[in-house]
Amino acid sequence: MAAELGVVGLCAPWGLQQVVPKATAADFSPVLQIALRSGIAAVLVAALIRLRAEPMPWAASGWARGCWTSR
Repeated sequence: MAAELGVVGLCAPWGLQQVVPKATAADFSPVLQIALRSGIAAVLVAALIRLRAEPMPWAASGWARGCWTSR
């Protein structure tokens, strides 16, 4: 039973990624669809990193200090 739920849980989002763009092509531009999908994915990945209590990948790198703070 768990294997079947796992397959359905994986296949449902994959199938929706094919159907939703075709269904909404007249209402939203493809670039907007890509931007929304990428933005939502970025938020979900950041939430997963926070949930697992892992450090954010950009927190330890040196380039971020010059871009985001005045140190």
